[in-house]
Amino acid sequence: MISKVTKNTSIGATVAYVFNDEKSPQVVASMCGCARQDEVKLALSRDITRGNGLKSPVFHASISLMPSESLSRKQWGDVARSYMDEMGFGRARWIAVRHNDTD
Repeated sequence: MISKVTKNTSIGATVAYVFNDEKSPQVVASMCGCARQDEVKLALSRDITRGNGLKSPVFHASISLMPSESLSRKQWGDVARSYMDEMGFGRARWIAVRHNDTD
């Protein structure tokens, strides 16, 4: 697996990117109790606007497989939960969305 991490300040831009229809988004795991784009944006925005003082409060990780590898939706969910736990975000609000592209 290959991981790429970016941080930014805009939850709206990140959610729009993640739910881009051209990427065929599929929610595989979530710790925010929602799966629709508008619900996710609202739930995550609440946490960001609480004045936590972070310069870049949005953490976006992309995890890719080698071309010869594949995972089921459940396996991707397990990977996402494990990754977020190991990164220390397991109890924070987060969502994992699978894409069918590699950019």
